[in-house]
Amino acid sequence: MGITTSIRYGLARWLAKAAAVPTLPQWVRSSFLTPTFDNLTRYGYEQNATVMLCISALTFAFAEPPLLVWSDEGEVGQKLPKHPLRRLLRNPNPLMGEDELMRYTIAYMAIGGNAFWLGTKTGRGVHTALWPYHAGQVRCIPGGPNWITGYAFFGENGWEAIDQDAFTVVHFKWPNPDLNQPWQAQPALRSVASAVDTTNEIDNYVYSLLKNDAVPRMALKLPQGREMDKPAKDRFRSQWQAMYGGANRGGIAILDQGADITRVGLDMAELAFDALRNVPQTEIAGALRVPPILAGLSVGLEHATYSNIEQASKDFTNRTLVPLWRGLAAEVESALGGGVSVRHDLSAVASLQEDTNERWRRVNTAWLSGLIKKNEARRALGYADEQNGEVYLVDPKRLLLPDASLAMDVLTLPARQKEPA
Repeated sequence: MGITTSIRYGLARWLAKAAAVPTLPQWVRSSFLTPTFDNLTRYGYEQNATVMLCISALTFAFAEPPLLVWSDEGEVGQKLPKHPLRRLLRNPNPLMGEDELMRYTIAYMAIGGNAFWLGTKTGRGVHTALWPYHAGQVRCIPGGPNWITGYAFFGENGWEAIDQDAFTVVHFKWPNPDLNQPWQAQPALRSVASAVDTTNEIDNYVYSLLKNDAVPRMALKLPQGREMDKPAKDRFRSQWQAMYGGANRGGIAILDQGADITRVGLDMAELAFDALRNVPQTEIAGALRVPPILAGLSVGLEHATYSNIEQASKDFTNRTLVPLWRGLAAEVESALGGGVSVRHDLSAVASLQEDTNERWRRVNTAWLSGLIKKNEARRALGYADEQNGEVYLVDPKRLLLPDASLAMDVLTLPARQKEPA
Protein backbone atom coordinates (compact mmCIF):
# COMPACT_ATOMS: atom_id res chain seq x y z
CA MET A 1 0.00 0.00 0.00
CA GLY A 2 1.47 3.37 -1.06
CA ILE A 3 2.20 6.23 1.30
CA THR A 4 -0.64 8.35 -0.10
CA THR A 5 -3.15 5.55 0.48
CA SER A 6 -1.77 5.04 3.99
CA ILE A 7 -2.22 8.72 4.77
CA ARG A 8 -5.76 8.63 3.38
CA TYR A 9 -6.69 5.63 5.56
CA GLY A 10 -5.02 7.10 8.62
CA LEU A 11 -6.82 10.40 8.20
CA ALA A 12 -10.09 8.57 7.54
CA ARG A 13 -9.73 6.74 10.85
CA TRP A 14 -8.92 10.01 12.59
CA LEU A 15 -11.93 11.69 11.01
CA ALA A 16 -14.13 8.80 12.06
CA LYS A 17 -13.21 9.54 15.65
CA ALA A 18 -13.94 13.22 15.07
CA ALA A 19 -17.37 12.27 13.76
CA ALA A 20 -18.37 11.33 17.28
CA VAL A 21 -18.28 15.04 18.21
CA PRO A 22 -21.83 16.24 17.52
CA THR A 23 -20.87 19.92 17.03
CA LEU A 24 -18.86 19.24 13.85
CA PRO A 25 -20.61 19.72 10.50
CA GLN A 26 -20.63 16.73 8.17
CA TRP A 27 -18.28 18.37 5.64
CA VAL A 28 -15.63 18.86 8.34
CA ARG A 29 -15.74 15.19 9.32
CA SER A 30 -15.53 13.77 5.81
CA SER A 31 -13.77 16.21 3.47
CA PHE A 32 -10.28 15.59 2.13
CA LEU A 33 -8.21 17.57 -0.34
CA THR A 34 -6.45 15.73 -3.15
CA PRO A 35 -3.40 17.83 -4.10
CA THR A 36 -3.61 19.05 -7.70
CA PHE A 37 -0.89 21.70 -7.71
CA ASP A 38 1.50 19.57 -9.77
CA ASN A 39 -1.07 19.04 -12.53
CA LEU A 40 -2.12 22.67 -12.53
CA THR A 41 1.52 23.66 -12.87
CA ARG A 42 2.44 21.06 -15.49
CA TYR A 43 -0.53 21.50 -17.83
CA GLY A 44 -1.30 25.11 -17.03
CA TYR A 45 1.66 27.30 -16.13
CA GLU A 46 4.39 25.27 -17.87
CA GLN A 47 2.56 24.28 -21.08
CA ASN A 48 -0.08 26.95 -21.57
CA ALA A 49 1.08 30.33 -22.84
CA THR A 50 -2.17 32.07 -21.82
CA VAL A 51 -1.84 30.94 -18.21
CA MET A 52 1.85 31.83 -18.08
CA LEU A 53 1.24 35.33 -19.47
CA CYS A 54 -1.53 36.01 -16.94
CA ILE A 55 0.59 34.73 -14.03
CA SER A 56 3.47 36.84 -15.30
CA ALA A 57 1.28 39.96 -15.28
CA LEU A 58 0.35 39.21 -11.66
CA THR A 59 3.89 38.53 -10.46
CA PHE A 60 5.32 41.65 -12.11
CA ALA A 61 2.66 43.93 -10.59
CA PHE A 62 2.03 42.34 -7.20
CA ALA A 63 5.49 43.02 -5.78
CA GLU A 64 5.38 46.75 -6.60
CA PRO A 65 4.33 48.23 -3.22
CA PRO A 66 6.32 47.30 -0.09
CA LEU A 67 4.45 45.72 2.81
CA LEU A 68 4.97 48.18 5.67
CA VAL A 69 4.40 48.05 9.41
CA TRP A 70 2.39 50.86 11.01
CA SER A 71 1.79 51.91 14.60
CA ASP A 72 -1.98 52.03 14.11
CA GLU A 73 -4.71 51.66 11.50
CA GLY A 74 -5.87 54.24 9.01
CA GLU A 75 -4.48 57.74 8.72
CA VAL A 76 -3.48 57.96 12.38
CA GLY A 77 -0.84 55.24 12.05
CA GLN A 78 2.83 56.02 11.55
CA LYS A 79 5.38 53.92 9.66
CA LEU A 80 7.69 51.75 11.74
CA PRO A 81 10.64 51.10 9.38
CA LYS A 82 12.81 49.51 12.11
CA HIS A 83 10.17 47.20 13.52
CA PRO A 84 11.36 43.53 13.67
CA LEU A 85 8.55 42.40 11.37
CA ARG A 86 9.47 45.03 8.78
CA ARG A 87 13.12 43.93 8.88
CA LEU A 88 11.99 40.32 8.46
CA LEU A 89 9.85 41.19 5.44
CA ARG A 90 12.73 43.10 3.87
CA ASN A 91 15.05 40.06 4.23
CA PRO A 92 12.75 37.05 4.65
CA ASN A 93 15.35 34.32 4.16
CA PRO A 94 18.93 33.86 2.91
CA LEU A 95 17.82 33.24 -0.68
CA MET A 96 15.15 35.89 -1.21
CA GLY A 97 14.36 39.53 -0.85
CA GLU A 98 10.90 40.96 -0.29
CA ASP A 99 10.05 41.26 -4.01
CA GLU A 100 10.87 37.63 -4.74
CA LEU A 101 8.93 36.43 -1.71
CA MET A 102 5.86 38.30 -2.97
CA ARG A 103 6.23 36.98 -6.53
CA TYR A 104 6.38 33.37 -5.38
CA THR A 105 3.41 33.95 -3.09
CA ILE A 106 1.09 35.40 -5.72
CA ALA A 107 2.12 32.77 -8.30
CA TYR A 108 1.36 29.97 -5.82
CA MET A 109 -2.00 31.58 -4.98
CA ALA A 110 -3.00 32.06 -8.62
CA ILE A 111 -2.06 28.52 -9.67
CA GLY A 112 -3.01 26.42 -6.65
CA GLY A 113 -5.44 28.72 -4.88
CA ASN A 114 -3.46 28.53 -1.63
CA ALA A 115 -0.01 29.73 -0.63
CA PHE A 116 1.80 29.45 2.68
CA TRP A 117 4.63 31.10 4.55
CA LEU A 118 6.48 29.05 7.14
CA GLY A 119 8.02 31.33 9.73
CA THR A 120 10.79 29.69 11.70
CA LYS A 121 10.76 30.61 15.38
CA THR A 122 13.36 30.61 18.12
CA GLY A 123 12.67 29.33 21.61
CA ARG A 124 11.53 32.83 22.58
CA GLY A 125 9.02 32.95 19.73
CA VAL A 126 11.05 35.39 17.60
CA HIS A 127 10.74 34.75 13.85
CA THR A 128 14.05 34.44 12.03
CA ALA A 129 12.97 33.55 8.46
CA LEU A 130 9.96 33.30 6.15
CA TRP A 131 9.78 30.66 3.41
CA PRO A 132 7.05 30.44 0.71
CA TYR A 133 5.38 27.12 -0.11
CA HIS A 134 2.58 26.00 -2.42
CA ALA A 135 -0.44 23.73 -2.03
CA GLY A 136 1.55 20.69 -3.13
CA GLN A 137 3.94 21.14 -0.21
CA VAL A 138 1.68 22.34 2.63
CA ARG A 139 -1.97 21.56 3.30
CA CYS A 140 -4.55 21.92 6.04
CA ILE A 141 -5.46 19.11 8.43
CA PRO A 142 -9.27 19.39 8.65
CA GLY A 143 -11.21 18.76 11.83
CA GLY A 144 -12.21 20.28 15.14
CA PRO A 145 -14.45 23.22 15.93
CA ASN A 146 -11.97 25.62 14.27
CA TRP A 147 -12.23 23.74 10.91
CA ILE A 148 -8.56 22.70 11.01
CA THR A 149 -6.27 21.31 13.70
CA GLY A 150 -3.04 22.35 12.01
CA TYR A 151 -1.00 21.98 8.84
CA ALA A 152 1.01 19.18 7.25
CA PHE A 153 4.22 19.43 5.21
CA PHE A 154 5.26 17.04 2.44
CA GLY A 155 8.89 16.13 3.01
CA GLU A 156 11.21 13.17 2.60
CA ASN A 157 8.96 10.96 4.75
CA GLY A 158 5.68 12.00 3.16
CA TRP A 159 3.08 14.17 4.87
CA GLU A 160 3.94 15.10 8.43
CA ALA A 161 2.23 17.52 10.83
CA ILE A 162 4.02 20.85 11.21
CA ASP A 163 5.29 21.59 14.72
CA GLN A 164 3.35 24.71 15.67
CA ASP A 165 5.85 25.53 18.43
CA ALA A 166 8.72 25.72 15.93
CA PHE A 167 6.90 27.26 12.97
CA THR A 168 4.20 29.81 12.31
CA VAL A 169 2.07 29.06 9.25
CA VAL A 170 0.62 32.03 7.36
CA HIS A 171 -2.09 30.81 4.98
CA PHE A 172 -2.93 32.99 1.96
CA LYS A 173 -6.04 32.20 -0.10
CA TRP A 174 -7.06 33.25 -3.60
CA PRO A 175 -10.42 35.05 -3.26
CA ASN A 176 -12.36 32.02 -4.60
CA PRO A 177 -13.65 30.11 -1.53
CA ASP A 178 -13.83 26.33 -1.78
CA LEU A 179 -17.44 25.90 -0.70
CA ASN A 180 -16.94 22.24 0.21
CA GLN A 181 -13.74 22.94 2.14
CA PRO A 182 -14.11 26.49 3.46
CA TRP A 183 -10.78 26.47 5.28
CA GLN A 184 -9.05 26.92 1.93
CA ALA A 185 -9.47 28.51 -1.50
CA GLN A 186 -10.40 26.87 -4.78
CA PRO A 187 -7.76 27.22 -7.52
CA ALA A 188 -8.93 29.65 -10.18
CA LEU A 189 -7.64 27.35 -12.92
CA ARG A 190 -9.79 24.45 -11.80
CA SER A 191 -12.98 26.07 -13.08
CA VAL A 192 -11.41 26.88 -16.47
CA ALA A 193 -9.57 23.59 -16.91
CA SER A 194 -11.43 22.88 -20.16
CA ALA A 195 -10.32 26.27 -21.52
CA VAL A 196 -6.72 25.45 -20.61
CA ASP A 197 -7.02 22.08 -22.37
CA THR A 198 -8.61 23.73 -25.40
CA THR A 199 -5.79 26.22 -25.88
CA ASN A 200 -3.22 23.44 -25.39
CA GLU A 201 -4.89 21.31 -28.07
CA ILE A 202 -5.15 24.26 -30.47
CA ASP A 203 -1.46 25.05 -30.04
CA ASN A 204 -0.50 21.39 -30.49
CA TYR A 205 -2.63 21.09 -33.61
CA VAL A 206 -1.19 24.25 -35.18
CA TYR A 207 2.31 23.05 -34.38
CA SER A 208 1.59 19.68 -36.00
CA LEU A 209 0.22 21.34 -39.12
CA LEU A 210 3.26 23.57 -39.46
CA LYS A 211 5.69 20.75 -38.76
CA ASN A 212 4.04 18.23 -41.09
CA ASP A 213 2.50 20.54 -43.63
CA ALA A 214 2.77 18.13 -46.58
CA VAL A 215 1.23 15.11 -44.84
CA PRO A 216 -1.99 15.50 -42.87
CA ARG A 217 -4.11 17.67 -45.14
CA MET A 218 -3.61 15.93 -48.50
CA ALA A 219 -4.55 12.56 -49.96
CA LEU A 220 -2.97 11.04 -53.11
CA LYS A 221 -5.47 9.33 -55.42
CA LEU A 222 -4.21 6.77 -57.94
CA PRO A 223 -6.03 5.93 -61.15
CA GLN A 224 -8.66 3.23 -60.89
CA GLY A 225 -7.20 -0.21 -61.32
CA ARG A 226 -3.71 0.74 -60.23
CA GLU A 227 -2.67 -0.84 -56.95
CA MET A 228 0.39 -0.29 -54.73
CA ASP A 229 1.69 -2.84 -52.27
CA LYS A 230 2.82 -1.80 -48.80
CA PRO A 231 6.56 -1.44 -49.63
CA ALA A 232 5.64 0.80 -52.57
CA LYS A 233 3.34 2.93 -50.38
CA ASP A 234 6.00 3.31 -47.71
CA ARG A 235 8.62 4.23 -50.30
CA PHE A 236 6.32 6.77 -51.95
CA ARG A 237 5.38 8.30 -48.57
CA SER A 238 9.05 8.72 -47.62
CA GLN A 239 9.91 10.25 -50.98
CA TRP A 240 6.95 12.65 -50.78
CA GLN A 241 7.91 13.76 -47.29
CA ALA A 242 11.52 14.28 -48.32
CA MET A 243 10.60 16.27 -51.42
CA TYR A 244 7.71 18.41 -50.11
CA GLY A 245 7.80 18.26 -46.31
CA GLY A 246 9.78 20.06 -43.63
CA ALA A 247 11.87 22.89 -45.05
CA ASN A 248 10.67 22.05 -48.59
CA ARG A 249 6.99 22.51 -47.87
CA GLY A 250 5.26 24.77 -50.34
CA GLY A 251 7.21 23.39 -53.29
CA ILE A 252 5.63 22.39 -56.62
CA ALA A 253 4.57 18.73 -56.91
CA ILE A 254 4.56 17.01 -60.32
CA LEU A 255 2.35 13.95 -60.67
CA ASP A 256 2.28 11.39 -63.46
CA GLN A 257 0.35 8.35 -64.60
CA GLY A 258 -3.03 9.87 -63.83
CA ALA A 259 -2.42 10.46 -60.07
CA ASP A 260 -4.38 13.21 -58.34
CA ILE A 261 -4.16 15.09 -55.04
CA THR A 262 -7.22 15.88 -52.96
CA ARG A 263 -7.22 18.21 -49.98
CA VAL A 264 -8.90 16.48 -47.04
CA GLY A 265 -8.28 19.04 -44.31
CA LEU A 266 -8.99 22.70 -43.66
CA ASP A 267 -6.43 25.44 -44.12
CA MET A 268 -5.54 27.90 -41.34
CA ALA A 269 -8.06 30.53 -42.47
CA GLU A 270 -10.89 28.00 -42.63
CA LEU A 271 -10.07 26.65 -39.19
CA ALA A 272 -10.28 30.21 -37.77
CA PHE A 273 -7.74 29.54 -35.06
CA ASP A 274 -7.86 33.13 -33.86
CA ALA A 275 -11.56 32.88 -33.13
CA LEU A 276 -11.16 29.46 -31.52
CA ARG A 277 -8.40 30.74 -29.26
CA ASN A 278 -10.11 33.98 -28.22
CA VAL A 279 -12.85 32.34 -26.16
CA PRO A 280 -10.64 30.20 -23.89
CA GLN A 281 -8.12 33.03 -23.61
CA THR A 282 -10.85 35.33 -22.32
CA GLU A 283 -12.07 32.71 -19.83
CA ILE A 284 -8.60 32.04 -18.44
CA ALA A 285 -7.78 35.74 -18.13
CA GLY A 286 -11.12 36.34 -16.44
CA ALA A 287 -10.56 33.55 -13.92
CA LEU A 288 -7.17 35.01 -13.00
CA ARG A 289 -8.60 38.56 -12.93
CA VAL A 290 -6.07 39.87 -15.47
CA PRO A 291 -7.15 42.13 -18.38
CA PRO A 292 -6.12 40.31 -21.60
CA ILE A 293 -4.56 43.50 -22.96
CA LEU A 294 -2.12 43.66 -20.02
CA ALA A 295 -1.18 39.98 -20.34
CA GLY A 296 -0.30 40.49 -24.00
CA LEU A 297 -3.00 38.08 -25.23
CA SER A 298 -4.12 38.33 -28.83
CA VAL A 299 -7.75 38.79 -27.77
CA GLY A 300 -6.71 41.93 -25.90
CA LEU A 301 -4.18 43.36 -28.34
CA GLU A 302 -6.58 43.41 -31.31
CA HIS A 303 -7.95 46.81 -30.27
CA ALA A 304 -5.12 48.04 -28.05
CA THR A 305 -4.47 51.76 -27.74
CA TYR A 306 -2.45 53.76 -25.24
CA SER A 307 -5.65 55.06 -23.68
CA ASN A 308 -7.32 51.72 -23.04
CA ILE A 309 -4.04 50.15 -21.86
CA GLU A 310 -3.74 52.90 -19.24
CA GLN A 311 -7.36 52.43 -18.18
CA ALA A 312 -6.94 48.65 -18.04
CA SER A 313 -3.91 49.11 -15.80
CA LYS A 314 -5.91 51.24 -13.37
CA ASP A 315 -8.81 48.78 -13.37
CA PHE A 316 -6.40 45.87 -12.84
CA THR A 317 -4.86 47.63 -9.86
CA ASN A 318 -8.15 48.61 -8.24
CA ARG A 319 -10.20 45.49 -9.01
CA THR A 320 -7.55 42.77 -8.65
CA LEU A 321 -4.35 43.89 -6.96
CA VAL A 322 -5.81 46.05 -4.19
CA PRO A 323 -8.06 43.22 -2.89
CA LEU A 324 -5.14 40.80 -3.10
CA TRP A 325 -2.85 43.22 -1.25
CA ARG A 326 -5.50 43.77 1.41
CA GLY A 327 -5.99 40.04 1.90
CA LEU A 328 -2.28 39.29 2.16
CA ALA A 329 -1.67 42.14 4.61
CA ALA A 330 -4.57 40.98 6.78
CA GLU A 331 -3.15 37.45 7.05
CA VAL A 332 0.36 38.71 7.85
CA GLU A 333 -1.01 41.07 10.48
CA SER A 334 -3.10 38.31 12.06
CA ALA A 335 -0.30 35.73 12.16
CA LEU A 336 2.82 37.87 12.66
CA GLY A 337 1.68 41.38 13.59
CA GLY A 338 1.73 41.15 17.35
CA GLY A 339 -0.30 44.32 17.87
CA VAL A 340 0.90 46.45 14.95
CA SER A 341 -0.91 47.26 11.71
CA VAL A 342 0.37 45.80 8.43
CA ARG A 343 -0.55 47.17 5.01
CA HIS A 344 1.00 47.99 1.66
CA ASP A 345 2.29 51.44 0.82
CA LEU A 346 0.04 52.25 -2.12
CA SER A 347 1.81 55.57 -2.68
CA ALA A 348 4.51 53.48 -4.41
CA VAL A 349 2.07 52.12 -7.04
CA ALA A 350 2.51 53.96 -10.34
CA SER A 351 -1.04 53.36 -11.62
CA LEU A 352 -2.46 54.97 -8.48
CA GLN A 353 -0.39 58.14 -8.66
CA GLU A 354 -3.30 60.19 -9.93
CA ASP A 355 -5.28 59.14 -6.86
CA THR A 356 -2.28 60.00 -4.69
CA ASN A 357 -2.09 63.47 -6.21
CA GLU A 358 -5.78 63.94 -5.52
CA ARG A 359 -5.16 62.88 -1.94
CA TRP A 360 -2.46 65.54 -1.60
CA ARG A 361 -4.85 68.18 -2.91
CA ARG A 362 -7.60 67.09 -0.53
CA VAL A 363 -5.33 67.04 2.52
CA ASN A 364 -3.68 70.31 1.56
CA THR A 365 -7.07 71.99 1.14
CA ALA A 366 -8.17 70.71 4.54
CA TRP A 367 -4.96 72.01 6.16
CA LEU A 368 -5.07 75.42 4.48
CA SER A 369 -8.73 75.88 5.41
CA GLY A 370 -8.12 75.04 9.05
CA LEU A 371 -10.16 71.84 9.12
CA ILE A 372 -7.28 69.62 10.32
CA LYS A 373 -4.11 70.05 12.32
CA LYS A 374 -0.65 69.95 10.79
CA ASN A 375 0.20 66.53 12.22
CA GLU A 376 -3.12 65.15 10.99
CA ALA A 377 -2.19 66.31 7.50
CA ARG A 378 1.30 64.82 7.80
CA ARG A 379 -0.05 61.47 8.94
CA ALA A 380 -2.57 61.43 6.09
CA LEU A 381 0.32 61.79 3.64
CA GLY A 382 2.50 59.19 5.34
CA TYR A 383 4.85 61.49 7.26
CA ALA A 384 5.79 61.37 10.93
CA ASP A 385 4.44 63.88 13.43
CA GLU A 386 6.32 67.08 14.23
CA GLN A 387 6.98 68.07 17.80
CA ASN A 388 4.95 71.26 17.49
CA GLY A 389 2.55 69.97 14.87
CA GLU A 390 -0.69 69.87 16.90
CA VAL A 391 -1.71 73.26 15.51
CA TYR A 392 -4.10 74.65 12.92
CA LEU A 393 -2.91 76.91 10.13
CA VAL A 394 -6.22 78.79 10.26
CA ASP A 395 -8.51 79.33 13.21
CA PRO A 396 -10.96 76.37 13.00
CA LYS A 397 -13.80 78.78 13.78
CA ARG A 398 -13.46 80.21 10.29
CA LEU A 399 -16.00 79.01 7.77
CA LEU A 400 -15.44 78.52 4.04
CA LEU A 401 -18.10 80.02 1.81
CA PRO A 402 -19.60 77.72 -0.88
CA ASP A 403 -17.43 79.22 -3.61
CA ALA A 404 -14.31 78.62 -1.45
CA SER A 405 -13.11 82.13 -2.36
CA LEU A 406 -13.83 83.98 0.88
CA ALA A 407 -13.74 83.11 4.57
CA MET A 408 -15.33 84.84 7.53
CA ASP A 409 -15.13 84.43 11.25
CA VAL A 410 -18.47 83.16 12.51
CA LEU A 411 -17.96 84.84 15.86
CA THR A 412 -17.41 88.30 14.41
CA LEU A 413 -20.35 88.40 12.02
CA PRO A 414 -22.42 91.49 12.82
CA ALA A 415 -25.91 90.75 14.03
CA ARG A 416 -28.57 91.61 11.45
CA GLN A 417 -30.46 94.68 12.59
CA LYS A 418 -34.19 94.82 12.29
CA GLU A 419 -35.54 97.19 9.69
CA PRO A 420 -37.79 99.96 11.01
CA ALA A 421 -41.47 99.28 10.77
